[in-house]
Amino acid sequence: MIKLICAVDVNYGIGFNNDLLFKVLEDMKRFQELTTGHIVVMGRKTLESLPKPLKNRTNVVLTRNENYEAPVGVFKMDSVDKILSHYLTTGEQDKDLFIIGGQEIYREFLPHADTVELTVINKEAKEVDAFFPYELLKQYFKISKAETHYSETEECVYSFVTYIKN
Repeated sequence: MIKLICAVDVNYGIGFNNDLLFKVLEDMKRFQELTTGHIVVMGRKTLESLPKPLKNRTNVVLTRNENYEAPVGVFKMDSVDKILSHYLTTGEQDKDLFIIGGQEIYREFLPHADTVELTVINKEAKEVDAFFPYELLKQYFKISKAETHYSETEECVYSFVTYIKN
């Protein structure tokens, strides 16, 4: 399955200066639980925002820069079509393909996704320069389930919301 996973603020903001808007520990734990053992696809800026490639996952970076030197253990691909084709023809469908950001990568993969896992943080970030493509989400997906929780660290309510394709 092809899945997008992301944390958003109330305005569907996802980041500022290549960093997360909020650090909800429960969201980070859920991200790790859902993606471990699977394939994670990210853009170059998202990869570079990580201290190192995500362990126990196959890391794929999507970049049009043919001279980009991906870190050891990270596969570099230059198009959504190549990633999807490789995923669908290599026999790795026992693993999910998780799209983990950023903004343009979400926009490009959303029409191909089966599921979207959003953590909606009921808080407005002060500064945002990257957004989740909410208009596309509404076009292709409907809510399947939602669980609401409270974050002590961010002092706010948040929801794990699963969307499935219409």
